[in-house]
Amino acid sequence: MLTVGAVRAAAEADAVVLQTDKAACADPIRREAKEFYTLDRFFEEAQDFEELYEKGAEFVCALAAHKTVVFAVMGSLTSSGFAAALRRKTAFEVIPGASFESVAQCIAGKTMDIGAFQSIAAGDIRRLDIDSRAAVMVTAIDGPLVASEVRLFLETYYEGADAVLINGQDDRLLPLEELDSLPEWGTGCTLVLPPLAGTGRTRYTFGDLVSIMERLRSPGGCPWDLKQTHESLRQYVLEEAYEVAAAVDEKDPDALADELGDLLLQVVFHAQIGRQRGEFDIADVTSNICAKMILRHPHIFGSVSVTGAEEVVANWEAIKRTEKGHSSTAQTMEDVPSGMSALMRAYKIQKKAAQAGFDWEDASGALLKAKEEENELKDELSGKDMDKIEAEAGDLLFAWVNVLRKAGVNPEVALARATRKFTGRFAYIEQNAGADLQDLTLAQMDELWESAKKAGL
Repeated sequence: MLTVGAVRAAAEADAVVLQTDKAACADPIRREAKEFYTLDRFFEEAQDFEELYEKGAEFVCALAAHKTVVFAVMGSLTSSGFAAALRRKTAFEVIPGASFESVAQCIAGKTMDIGAFQSIAAGDIRRLDIDSRAAVMVTAIDGPLVASEVRLFLETYYEGADAVLINGQDDRLLPLEELDSLPEWGTGCTLVLPPLAGTGRTRYTFGDLVSIMERLRSPGGCPWDLKQTHESLRQYVLEEAYEVAAAVDEKDPDALADELGDLLLQVVFHAQIGRQRGEFDIADVTSNICAKMILRHPHIFGSVSVTGAEEVVANWEAIKRTEKGHSSTAQTMEDVPSGMSALMRAYKIQKKAAQAGFDWEDASGALLKAKEEENELKDELSGKDMDKIEAEAGDLLFAWVNVLRKAGVNPEVALARATRKFTGRFAYIEQNAGADLQDLTLAQMDELWESAKKAGL
């Protein structure tokens, strides 16, 4: 699909270099050109793409040293590795050809409804973030191995779908599953798939989730979803976060994937409410977290050097303090969410105190403090002042959190584990009691408890 300008330039040049002789336009250009070359041999000789592009650019520059040369690349100039290599070596005039994407659109449009489309090179297929509302165009499929990679990625979304294969000669409709079984390949092969069906698929994208929530919250959508607010959804965020934690504890990957989806739904739900109120949208959410991760990882995205994970954490906390304008450790403590469980909040606040140097040397020092708090609670238990009992009980719990932290144990995780263990052993007692628990003595129940322990519960 050459323009008149491109054809004229090729005919008037001293020499024409084609990226590959496999291009559909190779024969007519060969007939018109004074001298004709291709870079096909470099495809065979080069060990990798970087070497291929460098050798190709050197060949073109060597010819251009003593004659006028036209070099033709496949597809888009902006995505051509050869053009990038040439740009580093010399200046050149650009003669646009017909848009490869527009040509492919026209061909595929004969058999499918295209509309908006996404275009990506086959080598970058794993980076494609599929938008189900747009057609997908995959360019530069130049062999069965690349075709297999493309098929494996796309089949998870387009199972059983037909695609249009465009190679400039025998463009045709074929099942996606047959993509890597074709007998011949050319550098310019392009695959076009129609937009995905709205529902009834086995695999969906993040964009699908956003679209679903938009529909649920649109006029005529779901009555329950329409009446929700940030405040009414608060409890569900907490519940779903705990469900995720439970799946992690159970070491169940399938359950974890499912629960993470439920938690992600809450994020998208809040973002949709925010968009409709003119507050923020999902793009603000992703932009903010991306910017935050880049800023807080200067050892990855900047020039800072670190020696280990501890230094990463120290940098992270210092950057957070600067971001939030905190000038004291007390301010960072106040920033720990009050809605967090009291056990976890105590743990996090103690860690911030430790970062400021206010900490026990080891767990034994913290343990002595816990025993001191235990004695103070015992003294108050003999009285009737519930306010003092509560205060001393809180001091004791706080002290034990310190002990566990210094021992390298997360108290929230430890308590959750102990609670699961208790539940399992109690279930064992009920199952093996042989009578109502109310009819058993404490000694009998304790005997069953010991049996549960021996059973590994």
